[in-house]
Amino acid sequence: MSPARPPARGALIGALLLSLLPAPSRAAPPDEPSEPAPAAADGDVETIEITARRLRRDDRDGTLAVDRVRPADDPRPASDLGRLLERVPGVRILRSGDTGRAQSLQLRGAGGHQVAVLLDGVPLSAIRGVSVDLGSLPPSMIESADVVRGAAGAAYGSGAQGGALRLRTRSVDGSLADLRLRGGSFGLVQGDGALALGGRAADGLLLISGNRADGDFDYSDAQGRAATRYNNDHQRIGGLLRGRLRLADAEIVGLLHGHLAERGEPGSDQFPDGDARMDSDRVLGALGAAGDALDGLLAWSLRGWWLQRRSTFTDPTGPPATVPAAMRDRSAGLRGFAEWHGFDDHRPSLAFEARHQVASSTAPADSSGEDRWGGALVAAYTFEGLADLRIAPIVRLDALEGRAPMAVPKLGAVWRAVDRDRWALELRGNGGRLFRDPGFDELYVRRPGVRGDPDLRPEDGWGVDGGARLRLRGPLRITLDGMLFAQRYERIILFVPTDAYTVQARDDFSAAVDGVEVGVRLGWGPLDFEGTWLGQHARFTSTPAAPLPDRPAHRLAGLLQADLGPVTPFVSARWHGSVSADRFGSRARPGYGLVDAGLAARLPLDLSLAVEARNLFDVQAFDLLQRPLPGRSVIIEIGWSGG
Repeated sequence: MSPARPPARGALIGALLLSLLPAPSRAAPPDEPSEPAPAAADGDVETIEITARRLRRDDRDGTLAVDRVRPADDPRPASDLGRLLERVPGVRILRSGDTGRAQSLQLRGAGGHQVAVLLDGVPLSAIRGVSVDLGSLPPSMIESADVVRGAAGAAYGSGAQGGALRLRTRSVDGSLADLRLRGGSFGLVQGDGALALGGRAADGLLLISGNRADGDFDYSDAQGRAATRYNNDHQRIGGLLRGRLRLADAEIVGLLHGHLAERGEPGSDQFPDGDARMDSDRVLGALGAAGDALDGLLAWSLRGWWLQRRSTFTDPTGPPATVPAAMRDRSAGLRGFAEWHGFDDHRPSLAFEARHQVASSTAPADSSGEDRWGGALVAAYTFEGLADLRIAPIVRLDALEGRAPMAVPKLGAVWRAVDRDRWALELRGNGGRLFRDPGFDELYVRRPGVRGDPDLRPEDGWGVDGGARLRLRGPLRITLDGMLFAQRYERIILFVPTDAYTVQARDDFSAAVDGVEVGVRLGWGPLDFEGTWLGQHARFTSTPAAPLPDRPAHRLAGLLQADLGPVTPFVSARWHGSVSADRFGSRARPGYGLVDAGLAARLPLDLSLAVEARNLFDVQAFDLLQRPLPGRSVIIEIGWSGG
């Protein structure tokens, strides 16, 4: 029998879900513009969309490998962001349980805390040194997700060792009303809704999303014994409000995003917990302007933002000395950007950033608060004077209170070697410095059994990559991507045991990740197939030498769909090999493969339906140590969209 759960905010969230239950359509509005490549506020990355449709360029860096995916182009029920991102080479999503539970992004062997995550240019990466929970970002509010792979420290700053995830909120030109409801196994109920109004001079968008699930499921533990995952419920409600005002040579955009969540914390399968709870909330606000000056010769932008997070963990029957009461952090920043378009073959740009970060925590035995100021000056230059060759050096001078300014260079090049009617070949390469400043927990945490170190130095290293993209056009559409990469971390930060009762942050470890990414996209008539392979060798190079935990040597993923008019059947699969479960390589978790299948249908009266059976073969698996994944499940999505 499942342990009793405290009601907390569950009744409120459940009532809101039952009264609302909305979400934006996953089909792009019919009057959506083709989105040429404007001088964007954030710099210059030419992105290649997974579906091979060219979309907007983000000009922060024009040579890194970038893949764009969109919820509107995925036939599967849009239940979580991680499933969308798994289509990209180099990506692995680590899950802590069923749909709606925490997810983190692993990219080229870099952990979630080593990947920069931005929402409309606003950094979401936690200043405490932990990864962003992708499970708290519903696909309903995302227009597109750009996965930037490679040495992105010069362009994105601290914590971009593996690359960056750029999330762009939904854009609508005109009016739109949208509702979507999902239900599935383990008591899952999700609802999303959108309302957009606007025209040429101004537009506004309101998004509301909610999620709840009982979450309990049966599984087999590491010894093959039957068990049940209790206290695994989760509830979330959130919203986004965005307004845009278009002027003659500029536009002003305001953004407000909020998120409120509650979930049970069931513990590990060996040490289950029946009443631990986690409450969390997030509030983000941003205001920016962008435009042209000097008859279009100068593109400029200015954006300010503010982000606050709070989480509270309670465990009524746990050891009181180890239970933190609350953790809070907030950050505010300003970014300005200017790019000169007065030359045919040269495009210089300059950006500045300023930020302030504050973190505090309270626990029965401890209370602490810290803050710091930082900023950066970023100079970039793009040269396109040689035939079909782009060269883009970029240098970042990054300053942070408590350490000396750090110079972070990067050099990249892209060469369009062939561009003919039937086929095209593009070559690219990049190299640059990688770094991550210690998080507040790594520096200052003081709790029973856990110690930070205020003398920690930044993680430091470098990365290089090179590869090619081949496109064949005709009745059989083929796009092949291949990249070789090498990442060297001369210094990384880990919490390690200092005695039988205490772990402490240390920075005297080094590591290396070498690998290859391969992506293939095939189209023939109504059939489309996307497949990726990641092969990597991730290991410590400091003593003792051992595999990096949770980094599989091989990972495969694929999605096959057939557009048969009103019906689109699909099959998806993912597999990865065994992984080391600790930093000594003494324990390993077996790999696993999962297969999903379903169909999406367009119905009369602007209705749509998607049905998916997940984990068809009921495989019992673990993504994180002693955190089981659910077995076979079903999810159904029904939606309505009207413009």
